[in-house]
Amino acid sequence: MSDSKSLLPTVIYFGFPAKLVEWLNMISKRNMSSDPLDSLIVAMSNVSQCEEGVIALNNACAINALEISESALANRLGKNHFTSSFYPRIYAMISTTDQLKTLTFVKPAIDYLLTKICEANASTNLRSSTGHLYEYLVPLAKLLVNDNVATYLLNNNEIGGLAFFIELLYKHDVLSVNDLFVKHLIRLALYNILCSFAFHQSVQQELKENQRFIKTISEASNSSTSNSETCIPSSLRNNLMSIKAAADGILVYLDKFKISISNDNTVVNTPVKKIPMMSYSHKDASFCRSVVAALKEHSISVWIDEDGHCLSNDCWEEIAIAIKNASTVLIVVSENYCTKSDSCRVEATYAIKLKIPIIALYIDEDYQAEPWLDIHLTGLHVKFGKKPLTERITRLATYIAARNHPLAVTEPLQTQMGHSSHEVFIPSMVKEDNNSLRAKIPESNIEYCVPKTSPRTWSK
Repeated sequence: MSDSKSLLPTVIYFGFPAKLVEWLNMISKRNMSSDPLDSLIVAMSNVSQCEEGVIALNNACAINALEISESALANRLGKNHFTSSFYPRIYAMISTTDQLKTLTFVKPAIDYLLTKICEANASTNLRSSTGHLYEYLVPLAKLLVNDNVATYLLNNNEIGGLAFFIELLYKHDVLSVNDLFVKHLIRLALYNILCSFAFHQSVQQELKENQRFIKTISEASNSSTSNSETCIPSSLRNNLMSIKAAADGILVYLDKFKISISNDNTVVNTPVKKIPMMSYSHKDASFCRSVVAALKEHSISVWIDEDGHCLSNDCWEEIAIAIKNASTVLIVVSENYCTKSDSCRVEATYAIKLKIPIIALYIDEDYQAEPWLDIHLTGLHVKFGKKPLTERITRLATYIAARNHPLAVTEPLQTQMGHSSHEVFIPSMVKEDNNSLRAKIPESNIEYCVPKTSPRTWSK
């Protein structure tokens, strides 16, 4: 049943992933050749292709079960390359944030995916001996949310690094509506992969000077959201950005993004008066809704891409306009925001480049933002955690009210950051505004963010 992608939500809902892990553990202990290992691993691979399946497999400790089975069934897997080929794909899809940070765990999976991408791309039917090209590109796109993985690929001289993926894009960028959804999924994965690469300063100049690349990306950015993407089963998109959103992200990183839709307030529902804009991961939507509702009780409206704010077909451009017109950007700092979403990174980068004031909202008071974001969180912040929501909201409302008056100027701080293309801005209060701020907020109640990551060491 798990071979049918349309049935994935159903089998996940009824606890199938946990049963798969249970059966795999049983097979590892018995080590009998008659056990259906092949079907079980294929089913687990299919389940791992959607976000709900990843969560369910991790909750059932699937990685531990896979490692045990690889060791216990080594002889059997050594003779069955088809079944063994699914292990790297599953590892790539369900690996945790901490595992990705070291590369040690996923490096074999990355190398395997690259080998199979080259093999499938060279074939006439886009298949390797063990799978279709999209089955390797999608897991790779998922892994590239982590900067260590991106750096590893960019420095991979065996396949050609950045140039290899750009050529892949040129080859697979032109498709007809009648093409199979797997070909459209290849294109979608490639745009997401290149968006992850474009964040890195080491390749930005090369990309800016590549006129064909810029033209290709600009055309994708200026087109409406592709109807062809709707043919891709939602369970297989695996939280990938749309092609247009990924193209917009690339242009943001390369300082070439331009808002194309009308800035008419009636079109994009952007208020005339500047108000805060909230940037967050949709996995944290419940927390965000509670904050927005609480701020309304303080007569503070917040732009958020829910509640009908996005009225056009291109929500990203509306988000970009909201950021540009915001009095403050409220960034909801969490693991979901920092490590699991390229779109969140694009939003934060755009706000930083426009020098919009940022207030960081920490869901978990003990969480430390990833270096790419942490280095920019130098202004006001509110840490929620277990503290009373009412007290935290009151503090936040006070900050927002102060931000609505021009209290601060920003001065660029030159750093020795190795691969960030963004300047770091440290808030600097002028004397008369300092007095004004103290009149609004007692000095003891002002919380400032200080990056825990040294600019000299964070790129290591």
